[in-house]
Amino acid sequence: MRPNAQNAISILAKVQESCGQEILAYWVLPNVILTMCGARAFCDGVFWSDNKKVLAKWSKEISYSLEVIKSLNSLLTAETNINTVRKNETYASYDLMFGDGLNYVVSHSGLLGTDRLDLLNTAITFQAIQKQIYHILHSRIQYKKYSKENIYHMVFGILLGYPDRAIVESVKLWEDNNPFAEKLIDADIRGAGYYSCPQPIYTYPRYLIDDPEINSHEKMWSKLLSDYYHSDFHKELEKNPKFQAKMKELGNSY
Repeated sequence: MRPNAQNAISILAKVQESCGQEILAYWVLPNVILTMCGARAFCDGVFWSDNKKVLAKWSKEISYSLEVIKSLNSLLTAETNINTVRKNETYASYDLMFGDGLNYVVSHSGLLGTDRLDLLNTAITFQAIQKQIYHILHSRIQYKKYSKENIYHMVFGILLGYPDRAIVESVKLWEDNNPFAEKLIDADIRGAGYYSCPQPIYTYPRYLIDDPEINSHEKMWSKLLSDYYHSDFHKELEKNPKFQAKMKELGNSY
């Protein structure tokens, strides 16, 4: 199924129907929208607070609304957590992997070859899918000597739906670790910063700025975000005072 904004709207409409408009503040972030559209396999949400009661409330709301998403049979795996990092800075979070997105990115990546067929037919957890992709890439002669960290950068690039050339050429520069190498530039994803979130922006070397594959990908992702955020569904949602207040509470609004 080709990625499109209606996929995301259909999922969010069900969540709204069961949980109300304000709960969508957790789920309308650009990286999540692209994943719900079917353009990526994986997305996450991170919501910071130093108040334990607030974090517990947020985690409960995420889990409650997540049950609706699970019921739609499009979700492969989901994890919710409350974590502490960087000197007692705490956050509530979720990690999601969607079947439609996994099927799309694996089928459209040339990095996995025919091994992708076995990948899609295997019982999947998030950790298992990462390991399987890692072993496929590590078995390739051209990546055999790459560091484990850099091969996992490639794994995440695939799951996040990045173009093959952007993944390969960026990791090649990291692997070379040449201080005189050309700088990486950010992909031109219009709408990636519509709300505050882990932004869906990848990098690639400047010499690929006119690469047809990457340019086409940038346009596709930009269009998906534009189609969603300019949809009647989202324009109506943004007018809702409870949704506005929830976005402010979560720190999603700029």
